[in-house]
Amino acid sequence: MLANVDSGTATKATFGRFRSNRHPTNRKQLQRAATSRFIALCVMMLGMGSLWQSRSILSLVLSTSTQQESAIDAIRTDVVSNNIDTGTRYEKDPMQFAGSLQSGGSAGKTKDNTETPVTAAERERSVLALEPPPTKVTVEADDPSNAGNESETTFSLMQRIEHTPRNLTNIPKMRVVLWPDTQSGVRNSESFHLTENGINESAYLTLSNETWDFHSNVVWVGDMGMGGPRRQWCGAFGALAKQAKDKRRVSRLPLQWPICIVDYADGPSLPRCANIEAQVGVENVRYSVRSVVTGRNWNETIGWVQGGGRLSLNKTYGITYRQASYMVRTDMIKVLENSLRARNMSLADPIERIDRPVDVAHFWPHSNSSTNQQDRRSVLHFRSKLRSKISDLVVDLGKTQSSLNVFVGLKGHAKESGRTGVHTDYMNALLASKIVVVTQRDEWEEHYRLMEAIIGGAMVMTDRMLTLPAGLQNGTSIVEFDSAESLVSLISYYLRHSDERLEIARAARDVALRKHRSWHRMEEIIFGESLSNCSFQHPNSPCPYVAHGIDSKR
Repeated sequence: MLANVDSGTATKATFGRFRSNRHPTNRKQLQRAATSRFIALCVMMLGMGSLWQSRSILSLVLSTSTQQESAIDAIRTDVVSNNIDTGTRYEKDPMQFAGSLQSGGSAGKTKDNTETPVTAAERERSVLALEPPPTKVTVEADDPSNAGNESETTFSLMQRIEHTPRNLTNIPKMRVVLWPDTQSGVRNSESFHLTENGINESAYLTLSNETWDFHSNVVWVGDMGMGGPRRQWCGAFGALAKQAKDKRRVSRLPLQWPICIVDYADGPSLPRCANIEAQVGVENVRYSVRSVVTGRNWNETIGWVQGGGRLSLNKTYGITYRQASYMVRTDMIKVLENSLRARNMSLADPIERIDRPVDVAHFWPHSNSSTNQQDRRSVLHFRSKLRSKISDLVVDLGKTQSSLNVFVGLKGHAKESGRTGVHTDYMNALLASKIVVVTQRDEWEEHYRLMEAIIGGAMVMTDRMLTLPAGLQNGTSIVEFDSAESLVSLISYYLRHSDERLEIARAARDVALRKHRSWHRMEEIIFGESLSNCSFQHPNSPCPYVAHGIDSKR
């Protein structure tokens, strides 16, 4: 029956049953007194700071419908007027405040019920504040070269290399963790020829096969070309660094170590990995890139490539980029050594002066050849109008000058087979050529063919480069051309002046072997400079005419 009447009628009907037993005034006084006692008890418990008891009493108050509103109003008034600090303020909605008491409150919010932002640095500081100071880790002398340097950390080692006068005889080997190739087992040509070979050939580096290598002088090297899109790669590498950091923290090891990120991509870029920088600090991340020329494109109007510009490698946002150009492949040197041995010669001999029947060679198919269709198809997906134009120019030169012996086409294997291995036919073709013309791609500079041609002993000509490898100089150790006319003119000149051609070829080979081996490049990536310098070797050392880095120690 009461369901169809309003609350006021229901209250009157309820209390009407007491009129014959109690005076109306006494009943009202009792109700007010009961309510006042409930409210006073709630406020008292809040003032004492007993959250659990006030929550229980508040629940009891809320159970009585006629007392709920007055109890909540009293709580709100008391909290606001007396500035009771509950950790959370809900002045607009008292019911929300009551709910917060039941749930224990939320001290991480502000007055307007928004989350207080906490930076990653603050979180890191708060975690580190709870951590005991890291203990110094010593190096176990598992290698004779580490003897006497067991306590030298990576950072002190790098500082000594950078600032100490050049006395590098007692440097312990740096342990290098490569990611992701050695962990995943997936490798590309750069993994074979540069990173892994460079580490294994260097007297100052050693390859570690343990991801969680916490040696005191350890450095990580990540190949950005191995692992899909950069954002995904950086995220995965950053997650790995976080795991390593967590493990280091548990073991009370230093939470920072050097990480080198290398980008061997064809196109120009200056990459960054915020995920890695957040883990070890931006000052401990070193970036190296292969291609730094931007804006290089084929210009149809002039029928030639426009060189564009070079990206600045100076400090940007506190970061210094290093250029990691391609280098002399060790497998090429081994095949060259075998070919020379068949001629009773060594790497140190003046191989530039051997009989070379081919005047000019350009290892790229030409458009009008009917015999090189297979070669053309094998490299068809490589777009390079300049290369095709140079091939046609060399072919036409051989036609117009019948005395010239030219070769245009491919030798050995193309694509991945050629990048990961060496065919004897290719090496013999290099050794048979007086002049080898090398052409960059339309969109970028830098590829293996430059150093391959140089170590074969021919004089190398290339279209003008903004990033000539260190030590090479136009007219002294290499010859650059910037047009079809200059190419034809320079070929004619150096075929007539053989002594100049041979001097340039010899100088280029010396620069390539002295400065551009795989171990030189990896030392530059990690230390900032090459430590395997011939000037520090034994006076009777065959350096730089060696097949392996360790050979220069003889």
